[in-house]
Amino acid sequence: MRHVVCLQGRNNFIGKMKGMFYRKLILGIAALMACVPLASANGNEDGMAARRPKVALVLCGGGAKGAAHIGVLKVLEEAKVPIDMIVGTSIGGLVGGIYAMGYTAVEIDSIVAGCDWKYLLSDNTYSRRDESFSGKMFDSRYLLKIPFYSMNPDVKDSPVSRLPAGLISGQNVLNLLSGISMGYQERMDFSNLPIPFACVAADLSTGEQVVLDKGELPFCMRATMAIPGVFAPVEMDGKVLVDGGIINNFPVDVAKSMGADIIIGVDIKNDYPGAENLKSMPQVLAQMIALMGNDRYQKNLRQVDILIKPDVSEYGTYSFNKPAIEQLTINGYVAAKEKYAQLEELALKLNTLSLGEKDQNQVKATELVRDTFCFKSVAINGVAKKNEHWLRRLSGLKPNIKLTGADINRGISILMGTRAFSSVTYTVQGSGTDDERLVVNIVNGPTNVLALGARFDSEEAAGILVHLGVNEYGLLGSKAGFTGRLSYNPYGEFDYSFTSKDFPKVEFKYKIGGMDMNIYKSTENQNNLSFVYQSGEINLSNIYLRNFNFMLGARFEHYDFSRYLKHNIPDNYQEYAIKDSSYESYYFKGEMDTRDDSYYAMDGMYFEVDGTVWQTDFRSGFKSFGSVRLMLQGALGIGERFAVLPHFYGRVIIGDCTEIPFINYIGGSEPGRYFRQQLPFIGINYANPAYNAVMIGRLDLRQRIGSNHYIYGMVNYMRDASSLDQVFSENGRGLWGVGLKYSLNTPVGPVSFNVHWSDYEHRFGAYVSLGHYF
Repeated sequence: MRHVVCLQGRNNFIGKMKGMFYRKLILGIAALMACVPLASANGNEDGMAARRPKVALVLCGGGAKGAAHIGVLKVLEEAKVPIDMIVGTSIGGLVGGIYAMGYTAVEIDSIVAGCDWKYLLSDNTYSRRDESFSGKMFDSRYLLKIPFYSMNPDVKDSPVSRLPAGLISGQNVLNLLSGISMGYQERMDFSNLPIPFACVAADLSTGEQVVLDKGELPFCMRATMAIPGVFAPVEMDGKVLVDGGIINNFPVDVAKSMGADIIIGVDIKNDYPGAENLKSMPQVLAQMIALMGNDRYQKNLRQVDILIKPDVSEYGTYSFNKPAIEQLTINGYVAAKEKYAQLEELALKLNTLSLGEKDQNQVKATELVRDTFCFKSVAINGVAKKNEHWLRRLSGLKPNIKLTGADINRGISILMGTRAFSSVTYTVQGSGTDDERLVVNIVNGPTNVLALGARFDSEEAAGILVHLGVNEYGLLGSKAGFTGRLSYNPYGEFDYSFTSKDFPKVEFKYKIGGMDMNIYKSTENQNNLSFVYQSGEINLSNIYLRNFNFMLGARFEHYDFSRYLKHNIPDNYQEYAIKDSSYESYYFKGEMDTRDDSYYAMDGMYFEVDGTVWQTDFRSGFKSFGSVRLMLQGALGIGERFAVLPHFYGRVIIGDCTEIPFINYIGGSEPGRYFRQQLPFIGINYANPAYNAVMIGRLDLRQRIGSNHYIYGMVNYMRDASSLDQVFSENGRGLWGVGLKYSLNTPVGPVSFNVHWSDYEHRFGAYVSLGHYF
């Protein structure tokens, strides 16, 4: 009974407080109406009417927590609260800007639900298929890529100043905003939106607040959420703009200066997180930004008439994942529902009054993907005039042809896939008229790159790969690079190439390395090889083809064998040519890669074919031989988690080849580990010699568990013989191998472990690897 009385007392107290709030709010509205002159009967059909107070919706910044704003907007619509202006910072500026363009809360919820946050919060292309072929191969090898601008000897600046201004240019976010703001992309006064709007940014060059209430709407929304160090700043009208949260994360005072009488504020700021929640760089950065504007935040908080504070305690600035976004939207809805009585009371009072101003523009923005265009012109700004036509052809963004919104997004992604630009964005001018024009704005990015790869596996232990590329990301012209591998089998490689838009790429390479390897027969180590090799080559290849690569070249190679321990050699290779030798060769290579991921593909195929002719023994008698090699790796996704992965590998030697560097080898999990022609075979760990004609068929079944865990079942079968026509005859040899593999997709690359068995070794084996293969 005592608890009941206490509860009743508490409820009475809350009821009195609510009553006091209502009386104060209603008295405030009445006072405001009394202070406003009555309208002239000549100017109002209904006679004398009072102007109602203006209501501002103020949305706080907070990264992913801003999904709660969507839930709040749903309740405001249910309560029919009139919103006369919207002011926001960071994510509040994004959500508020979209709402100000005429989208409903349900439509915004749908837009956000369809976002690929991994893509948006990066500078990646929309699809791996939009990358250049060379870019795909580069990414599959390196863990870290640090682009940097060329050092100018005439300018005394530090190397640090040559680095990009942010980890992410933010162009994918900007293009999303451009895509949903059709009709409002061009420069304008934001008071002419369906709901007047402003957002807050900070000028890094002066440290001052910048209220963005006019300009190009997508760029302004992008500027308000440019988190320093994460997103590159936006340069606008001589200012360097970053996230307004570092100065004014809850801009109630801005709304007041715009004429707001009543403030509905949505606060998504976390309470102080405590030391246990400040262990990562994103957590520390988010807290630093929160502290910068804390005094202003507290002052603005006291000016809010109706404060809605969703529960965001379990989430952070970077909680950009689907479950978190969905729950935050729900939490925003629940928090606003708790204030529903106040909101409804306010709406009833205000909706009986008139603003006494001209009606707002009610033309809602449209989404790019819902439209079809035929542009009178397509301009590409930021590049040399001589390259415009070529880039239009490359991207498919041409005038006077039918283009869908998807075509435009794909074209932008293809331009980013060249790696030559740090940002590719667009605007549609003259939207909705007969004179629609597409303007693509390009910002040239850093052309040089320092790339690092790291790897461990149970066969060669640890390895580090370092690459320095000069003009690596340059669109055209000369490029040079050095690659060095520090490992049990090290090498160094220098390459120079010249790229032209009208001719194939010309490339020169020189490589020197050392190799120490064992050759096995079944479970026995038969031979130990130790040698130094050098090669020089020149080739012609295509450039900027996305899914194909063709190469024609000549190569000179020399091998110095420093050690060769020979035991029981298989009958088919009793006459190994073990001697220091030089070889010249001519080769053709064709590749196709349409996979959606290089390691965990759910769709697409990698195919490679090459043919080579070698010549040797120039002094003691001319000798030549050749080979043809095929490799296919496919992926067929069934549902979202299961994939069937067929593989085929084959190589045929043509002519008399007994040279150790060029005979057939099988074994291992990766193709080309010791020699380019080595074919993988599950069940055999190390390099094993095979006959002249080899064919391997393999089928993997892969199941994803959770977000990043993968289980594989693997089976392969090999046939080999001394010639191609005997592979499937009784003179051919057949081998089976099976395996189970677990793989974890991590930020440092795949972590994998497999166990396997084959009827070649007749025992179980295991293999462990960590990192990208190189």
